Amino acid sequence: MRLLSGLRRRARPVIGGPACFTGRAAPAAGVDFRPGRRTACRADGRQRAAEDQARAAAFDRLFLTFMIQHHEGAVTMVEELFASPGAAQDDMTYELASDVFADQTTEIERMQLMLDALSGGGRF
Repeated sequence: MRLLSGLRRRARPVIGGPACFTGRAAPAAGVDFRPGRRTACRADGRQRAAEDQARAAAFDRLFLTFMIQHHEGAVTMVEELFASPGAAQDDMTYELASDVFADQTTEIERMQLMLDALSGGGRF
């Protein structure tokens, strides 16, 4: 919530939020789901259709694959932020972005190990 209140204080749009979990955009949140806009928090229609058809281990593999892509989107956003001249100069933004990078890369590694175990016929 600290991030959301900080964005609102700075009059910045809030992208994602609850819509990432419900699949519906909350208009007050300023979610941008324009056609062609890649969002890190939403699976596309083909991914959702594949999830609907998958069962058991196949579903687990799809879920992990899509979650890795989702987390890679967050890492990309942080990398783009840090590559932008003058960005992330205030402590709150820098701290948050650094935490997101560390957390998301750790989760990607963890999920990749789980995916590797599933692909080898094992369970995690």
